[in-house]
Amino acid sequence: MAEQIMEQEQQELSAEQLSELLQIRRDKLTALREAGKDPFTITKFNVTG
Repeated sequence: MAEQIMEQEQQELSAEQLSELLQIRRDKLTALREAGKDPFTITKFNVTG
């Protein structure tokens, strides 16, 4: 019983940490986009051979 409670508390803490991590990632992505560097744009180059 005690093990289940400890495991549940760890999962809840992990969810909070995950939420914080996702917010940090979103903030970094926003900063990149504002700097004109969107990592998700598709870039094509002409290949000459």
